[in-house]
Amino acid sequence: MRTVTTLLSAAVALPSWYVDALARLEDGDRNLRPHLELSQDEARVDAELSKLLTARYLNWTAPQLSVAAAPLPSEGVTPPYSEFFSRAWRHIVADSELYSFVRSFPKGRVPHLHSGSQGRRDWLLTEGLQLKNCAFCAEPTGCADASGFSPPGSKAVYAALSLHRGGDGWVPCEEKHAAILEPLLASTPAFEHMNSTEAWAQFNQVFLRVGPLFQYAESTLAYTADATKVYLSEGYLGADIRMLWTYQQTLRSFETQQPLGLAQTVALFDHAESMARAELQLAPQPTPFWRLIVTLLRVVDVPALDAAVDKLQQELATLPPATRRRLLGFDLVGEEQPNHTTRFYAEVLLRVRDELGLPLYLHAGESLAPFGGAAGDDNVRDAVLLESRRIGHGFGLVNYPKAAEVARERTILEVCPWSNNVLRYVDDLRSHTCQCIAVARAADCRHC
Repeated sequence: MRTVTTLLSAAVALPSWYVDALARLEDGDRNLRPHLELSQDEARVDAELSKLLTARYLNWTAPQLSVAAAPLPSEGVTPPYSEFFSRAWRHIVADSELYSFVRSFPKGRVPHLHSGSQGRRDWLLTEGLQLKNCAFCAEPTGCADASGFSPPGSKAVYAALSLHRGGDGWVPCEEKHAAILEPLLASTPAFEHMNSTEAWAQFNQVFLRVGPLFQYAESTLAYTADATKVYLSEGYLGADIRMLWTYQQTLRSFETQQPLGLAQTVALFDHAESMARAELQLAPQPTPFWRLIVTLLRVVDVPALDAAVDKLQQELATLPPATRRRLLGFDLVGEEQPNHTTRFYAEVLLRVRDELGLPLYLHAGESLAPFGGAAGDDNVRDAVLLESRRIGHGFGLVNYPKAAEVARERTILEVCPWSNNVLRYVDDLRSHTCQCIAVARAADCRHC
């Protein structure tokens, strides 16, 4: 029988603290916070959840048990990865009393969302396909004029990287075309056999296809209102979103083609919350649901990043204090290994932190290096040195025990296991490094 340890395929020696934590996991020590004492009410809820879970297991049908007891494959990917694509477990979980209870339970904030993917894919396949002046590229590898949604006529872009003036491969946005669009917006079982670089290249096609749609205020408002309704229904108190913002890619109005400033962008998210609360008949709350993390891409050079920071500084100076407080911090996103390192941008990042007063919330450690032979994993160490308040993903911290010690005192890891799974950074969620980081209390992990 294969254990979690044998599922790891690292070609180098693992840190001793990681191996010790892994052994504790395999011995059944699942109490990741042994010092945490439950209150009487918390203990009662915990006991009730345990009863629901046990009852669910005891009442599984024979077909459900056969899925659960399926042996590990002799080669290739392990069951948790396959299940993500086949959804073999989804019906087992979704119809349970335990799932219904947990879904409506108060959950705090969603810590890690990105603009353009904060909501449901089903929205794109329904309401999204009812948008006016809209078309989408039906070719898997993109069309001649743009890679995503676009208006079918000569009117200014409603959802495209560039103007669309006709051409092969473009389909008008109509619900009857949902079957064409759906496979273009999802990862597929083919990802199982890719490495992380190949998976990123394929998944980036989804970003390119839908990202342009959300350069526009009207579509972003409708999409975010739907997402807010879902999160409120599931008991979330708020969400933090990385809002891609540059002098080229700031939100703009489709009707006027005028860019939205930061104050208008914050107001748009507040309006989305108001729409969701009205539909759900929920009273307004004093604490706004959405907080924004200003985000740029790792692909730009330092002068371009400096220019964007100049514009950001000018806008920050005009914001009312209440709006300014809605901006949590600053981040850089993009695949780490082929793009610029955190150290490459260090001077600009220090300027953002110290001169603009925006804390850093850096993506870092979302990489297989040094196992992959690249230097991308150093980003997680440098994020700690730059005092990043939170670190997106950060599973590469396992390679830096000293940095992990520092991170434990001042940094939160935003852990996204399914994202890491789909992008092929981990074959099996049972071997995800954050389990061991948490058991060793090397850092504070929060699931997104």
